[in-house]
Amino acid sequence: MTFWKTIKTIKDKTTGVVHFKRFCYFSCGWFGIYKHIITQADKEKHEHDHPWDFWSLIVEGCYAEFVDHKMYARNLFSIQYNKAEYHHKLAGVIGTNNRCVTIVVTRRRKRKWGYVTKDGWIENSIYRKLKGQNKLPD
Repeated sequence: MTFWKTIKTIKDKTTGVVHFKRFCYFSCGWFGIYKHIITQADKEKHEHDHPWDFWSLIVEGCYAEFVDHKMYARNLFSIQYNKAEYHHKLAGVIGTNNRCVTIVVTRRRKRKWGYVTKDGWIENSIYRKLKGQNKLPD
């Protein structure tokens, strides 16, 4: 089990600016409770999915996201349930200090995660290798 720990920080590779931070409130084999602080839109070219089904509650700010290439606004206090296969791409963040804070409750991990491209789904580690080789599909 994990309690009250910063478990992930993603920074922009060119500027070093923090894009995303994940804090773990509680995690075990069945579920996890996390706080996400999002400060920038996703930099990747394609929409991504997740390794688990999850609920998300926006507690500060809001964001816009692409789902199947259509943009949607996610507002303060909105609650959303998503299956692991749900794919999206954050398009922008609006809020105090240009950040959005969400509380996320995940279910048990059930799959690998990756990106949805015109050529189909690509697992994350393979996607990263293809990106490094400039071989990602459009």
